Amino acid sequence: LNPTWAAPEVLQGAPYSASADVYAMGILLWELLVRAHPFHEISLELLAGHIVEGLRPFIPREIGSQPAHTAYLALVQRCWAQD
Repeated sequence: LNPTWAAPEVLQGAPYSASADVYAMGILLWELLVRAHPFHEISLELLAGHIVEGLRPFIPREIGSQPAHTAYLALVQRCWAQD
């Protein structure tokens, strides 16, 4: 299991669900916008714990400050929401 796209609840042992797919979709949407691999600076051994604790990919300032991306980023962040 690669934690990069796995939802926090899956990393904690819960079965896959629709909400886990929504989380993964949020990660993919982030990748498409930023054109980068999420969490590249964190080793896979440590990544799962960080995601469970609430870590999400960083949104670069030059992307997050563009008004054209506001709705897109809101959708990404809703996909990542803990609840």
